[in-house]
Amino acid sequence: VTCAHDPAPVFRELYRDKADTASAGIALDLEQASFLLEELLRNSSQAMPSGGEIAVDLTRASDPDRLVLTVTDQGEGMSPEVQARMFEPFFSTRSQARDRGLGLTLVYGMVRRAGGAIRCQSAPSAGTTMEIAFPASCVP
Repeated sequence: VTCAHDPAPVFRELYRDKADTASAGIALDLEQASFLLEELLRNSSQAMPSGGEIAVDLTRASDPDRLVLTVTDQGEGMSPEVQARMFEPFFSTRSQARDRGLGLTLVYGMVRRAGGAIRCQSAPSAGTTMEIAFPASCVP
């Protein structure tokens, strides 16, 4: 699995020149933001057992008060039934003992507490795109 872009700077951009997250206007600290991005990357990676590319992007939305984090993979994709349950606690399509089915639940909670919204576009055999829109007040 390769990333089209280095994901490390994505959330650093959110906190550039900010002494603390309260003044940045976002309810995520850098550790939480890193967890969020790592969890999305982990899910994308697991959806591509034969490898593939993951694209990560951070842009201003058409609404200038929003930033959009997009993570896109070339993986197996998800059915509408799986998409309807993907944020449920303990729901998982993986049978591995180490997968507790909490990652996307935590991501969803963090995004909502930060005043954001999360959207998924996916279809079986067509990959997945996760879009997370955050308040843009966190960027100067």
